[in-house]
This record gives sequence, C-alpha cells and structure tokens, in this order.
Amino acid sequence: MDLDLTKDLDPPKDLYIEVRVVEDCGEIMTSDGGTLRLEKNSTHYLKVSDIEHLLKQGFLVPTDI
Repeated sequence: MDLDLTKDLDPPKDLYIEVRVVEDCGEIMTSDGGTLRLEKNSTHYLKVSDIEHLLKQGFLVPTDI
C-alpha cells in the first residue's frame, strides 16, 4: 500500500459553523456555486467564508453546539 501519512498535515482552511437565521436574507450563492435560501428561524451548517458578512451584519447567529 502506497500511503503518505505526512501529506496534508495542516488543518483545512475551510471552516464550517452552525448558524441560526434571525432575519430573512433571501438566497445566497455559496463558494461551490450553489444557492441557498436563508429564512428566519432556520438552522444551517455553512462555510464561514460564505456567510461571514451576514454574521457581521447580525442576520445570522452561531448556535450553541
């Protein structure tokens, strides 16, 4: 078996977070090219880079995991 265990020792750069939508945001485009509707009181597990601006504006809040 040819397996290199020393490859990819760095943690992944794409970090995910579980969030609750506190105000309707409509549809957003994700970095993988998909779209997602963010409706009030819904919960999602998303890449921080896709939703960071919505977190800063207060449209989304992290859930207690």
